[in-house]
Amino acid sequence: MTKIGEKLKLLREENGWTKTYVAKHLGLKPQTYSNYEYGIREPDLELIKNMASLYQVSTDYLLDNNRNLETKDPIDLNEALDAVMSFDGKPLNDHDKKVMLNIWKAYYKSKDEN
Repeated sequence: MTKIGEKLKLLREENGWTKTYVAKHLGLKPQTYSNYEYGIREPDLELIKNMASLYQVSTDYLLDNNRNLETKDPIDLNEALDAVMSFDGKPLNDHDKKVMLNIWKAYYKSKDEN
């Protein structure tokens, strides 16, 4: 299985979707989508863009072979918060970062419980 195939499978399972469901939403035959997950075929750039949109991840995430598939480390969340801007285009203050971090932690915890 290729790295992109592993990521596609992980994302699909995290969403509770079947291969048939994903294939339908991407306009593919189920076997074609399965071949991407199994690493038999590699999606073209347009399809990678559509997959990223469906799974609500970046194309960089799908294409980056060095990224850990199960990253839930709060350090990564802190790094993400440093890049986030508020609605008025200003960096988040420390209070807002703490609130967002708690929301993300609660979200990940609830996903693990389901």
